[in-house]
Amino acid sequence: MIRRFIGQLAFLGFSLIASIALIEAGSRFLFPEWAPVSSDRNFWHYDPLLGWSGLPEASGRMEFIDFSVDVTLNSAGLRDIEYPAKKTPGRQRILLLGDSFGWGFGVEQEEIFAEVIEARNKNVEIINASVSGYGTDQEYLYYLHRGHRYRADVVILLFFGGNDFANSASAVQYWHNKPLFSVSSDGLDLLGVPVPELSWTQRIASYVSGNTYFLRHVSSSVRAWRDRPLPVAQGPGKADTQQGSTQVSPAALAPDEERVVRLLLALNQAVQENGARLIVAYIPGQRDIFKSPRLSTTDIGFLSLAGVFQGSEGKKTFEHDPHWTPSGHRTIAETVENYLRALGVLVPAEPHHRP
Repeated sequence: MIRRFIGQLAFLGFSLIASIALIEAGSRFLFPEWAPVSSDRNFWHYDPLLGWSGLPEASGRMEFIDFSVDVTLNSAGLRDIEYPAKKTPGRQRILLLGDSFGWGFGVEQEEIFAEVIEARNKNVEIINASVSGYGTDQEYLYYLHRGHRYRADVVILLFFGGNDFANSASAVQYWHNKPLFSVSSDGLDLLGVPVPELSWTQRIASYVSGNTYFLRHVSSSVRAWRDRPLPVAQGPGKADTQQGSTQVSPAALAPDEERVVRLLLALNQAVQENGARLIVAYIPGQRDIFKSPRLSTTDIGFLSLAGVFQGSEGKKTFEHDPHWTPSGHRTIAETVENYLRALGVLVPAEPHHRP
């Protein structure tokens, strides 16, 4: 009886593996657009505080059906040029915290919106500390332990409403372990640090996701459904540049929303203690907590990127990936640049006079 059961179990296992292999072979032939990305995770390494961070001085290519770009990280593991801790005299310094949108997923380094702004404004230097996959909790920890050393005048945090709630509510993301803050009556309690290294099952799952067509597509589809943006009711090409906002969200926040609110308030306090100002640039997603009075009554600057692509020419996101194209980054750069000019962070552009 036991031998028969083992035989049936082995047959089922073989059948399952054979079926997946056939589906994978068919997917490679019929759906070339399902090809896995030459992953940004190739430029990660284990970080006991943050879970992962950029591998110092790593370089290589990132390839997908929509793009093929060079990636080079500096000695701090950032996708940027080298910056000393001391500011350049006569220049404003901005520190950008973000995820793959800020890191420049799918575009060359000089095409990232932060680089575009910096190239057009010689009185500012922008240090891009974005890391693909980061949530607000990792960005907060990065600033607290490392980013503050750059002594920025302004800190810009990119928040994606699609997945940043989930990213900050879990101790595992993208098959990698990460820190987690629990919400208590006393505030935020940091758990899981030092972060455990990857288990063998995580390594296998990460490899399968990064090297198969079918399973990667299934995984990506699930994440895309979870992170799907909601329609935005905003005029073409308009960005909400109010300090905070006026619409009131429900008083009771969901647990993952409450966690993000507390993280933003804690980050704002840390930024202010270093004599800087915090700006949150919001990428539309399923939920918007930034109209909550708990945030809108603070001195955090909020810039909604809802609707900025409407009415503009050119493809702003990739055909097979939701990240911004070079054209999308240029539009984002213009929106952020105008907002920073209104705040007085950037000096007005000098008019160009023809001879």
